[in-house]
Amino acid sequence: MKRMMTAATLAVAPLALTLSLAAPAEAQSTRTTSFVSINGNDSNQCFAATPCRTLQRAIDLLAANGTVIVLTAGEYDEIKITRGINIMAEGVGAVIVSQAVGIQINVENNQRVLISGLSVVGRGGLCGILIEEGRDVHLKNLTVANFNRSDRTDVFGIDIDGSATNDVEINLENVTLANNKGGLRVIAPIGSSKFVRANIYRSVIDANIPSGSAGSNIVVDGSRASVRLSDSMLSGAKAWTLENGGEIFSFGNNTIVGNATPDATPLPLK
Repeated sequence: MKRMMTAATLAVAPLALTLSLAAPAEAQSTRTTSFVSINGNDSNQCFAATPCRTLQRAIDLLAANGTVIVLTAGEYDEIKITRGINIMAEGVGAVIVSQAVGIQINVENNQRVLISGLSVVGRGGLCGILIEEGRDVHLKNLTVANFNRSDRTDVFGIDIDGSATNDVEINLENVTLANNKGGLRVIAPIGSSKFVRANIYRSVIDANIPSGSAGSNIVVDGSRASVRLSDSMLSGAKAWTLENGGEIFSFGNNTIVGNATPDATPLPLK
């Protein structure tokens, strides 16, 4: 009997080893699309017929460079993005509501992030969208509003923090920043050799000024930090503040109205 058990154990061992080796490969997601709905459930697998409830669950199920499709209007939770992803919410009326950071992005330079059609709204809140790292980040058809927490000074609708080890470049197209304590901040640490850049097209940065204090629509901080501005409107607060050698460039086709005098005339682009 003892000999038979030993044989059985030996017979099973190769199978167990095979399953053990296969497990990591099976855990690696190959999903390219997931779906989320206000009526979904995070116990689902995020298919169109059985969507998830939260954006984070839909993101986590995907392989890199996958696509999340938002199906219904409503309020959604904060998200963190650590690999290439597309989030599509065009014409849906989906809103990320946040008391802290609405969207946090930290991806490698070879990964592309596209977020289109969402609104990000603060209830107090520290930052609508925080970009810590990413060379190919696209924010399109977005509204970021009401990030205006009163007990902090470092509060912005979009904050591009270049303290990471790689270049950072963000593209904003048809983005509205409104009623935030600060609109957009682009910051590169003093002495850094890496550039941090925001390209802004056809966007509105308006009234980013809390309770009568002197906020700025755009803050550019650091000699390697820059903003390129085209076909956009800045209004309601100081147009921009340049610190520690930060630069702003303009194609000369922007509208600047109702602002306090900016720090400097923008450098021309053609």
